[in-house]
Amino acid sequence: AINKKDVLKLNDDLGFNPNMVGLKSLYDEGLVTVINNVGYPNPDRSHFRSTDIWNSASDANEFISSGWIGRFFERNHASFPEDYPNTNNPDPFAITIGKIVSETCQGTNANFSMALTDPENPGTALVSNTGDIPSNCYGNALSFVNDTIKQTNAYASVITKANNLGNNLSSKYTSTNLSEKLKHVAKLISGGLQTKVYVVQIGGFDNHDNQVVDGDTTTGIHATLLQELSEAINAFQDDLELLNIDNRVIGMTYSEFGRRIRSNAGLGTDHGTAAPLFLFGSCAKNQILGDAPEIDTAVDIQEGVQMQYDFRNIYSTILMNWLGASKNDSNSVLFKEFDSLPLFKQGCSAALSTNNYNLDKYLIF
Repeated sequence: AINKKDVLKLNDDLGFNPNMVGLKSLYDEGLVTVINNVGYPNPDRSHFRSTDIWNSASDANEFISSGWIGRFFERNHASFPEDYPNTNNPDPFAITIGKIVSETCQGTNANFSMALTDPENPGTALVSNTGDIPSNCYGNALSFVNDTIKQTNAYASVITKANNLGNNLSSKYTSTNLSEKLKHVAKLISGGLQTKVYVVQIGGFDNHDNQVVDGDTTTGIHATLLQELSEAINAFQDDLELLNIDNRVIGMTYSEFGRRIRSNAGLGTDHGTAAPLFLFGSCAKNQILGDAPEIDTAVDIQEGVQMQYDFRNIYSTILMNWLGASKNDSNSVLFKEFDSLPLFKQGCSAALSTNNYNLDKYLIF
């Protein structure tokens, strides 16, 4: 545990890890929403299963192969990827900064996101077969690969154009992996790319041992990761403000689960349940939602933080109040109705557009 004197206080009950100076600064500027105790009923402590649940927005006992963002885009683009890109939709719907597309964007027919490691060199690939394709399952698979390659190549030109037109003005970016990813995102948005959803990732929090350094719990693997997260978000927000596009971008952190309350014998923590979730950006309502967890000093070694907010309440709010989905669309995407939360500042919510998503808003998570 962090010593009370070292905590970056948000109020009398809550505070940030001392290495999260960048995020604390944004909170003090009124740019961060803290949502305590976020999870889902009947939590699963498997990395793979819990990740599937968060990505698909399913109940814990349901197995859904599509992602919540994928289903959202599919409401108006059911034929995707056939005949995409096109005149009305020349840009990628979503981009995962990395080598693997995000399962949050998986639709029925294809994934609505494309993986991008370097916007300066989106690259092109050769179609794997230019001859006759057999009419069987092997031919179907080959056709899918060819169509995906053609689509990726078609998107490469608009990405290159946006990257050339875009800019980064912040001097706060560091050389860390997450910082570089968010730097790419800011540049593409400022360059006019109309991609609405960007997915970035930071891993390494599964610290079953040596999470902290014995004798100084403000140092160690966990502290380094939290500092990387905090500094990257701070630099990204600074860049958005300097580029004058900050009112159009909202960011959200999420993970498959939190850690258990009591540390184990190896100076680490094991798989838990609920955890805090952060929303950041100029339109994020500056507040703390949820109660400070009450933790008994004799808490059991298996115990995790109890859920107070279902993560799908947050998804529903983002769909309707940021991306412009209707209530009916949100209910369909999330399979049932979830109450919205007061996450955005007055005047920042999206108005419904004819395409059921707002062309001026961007979501980063």
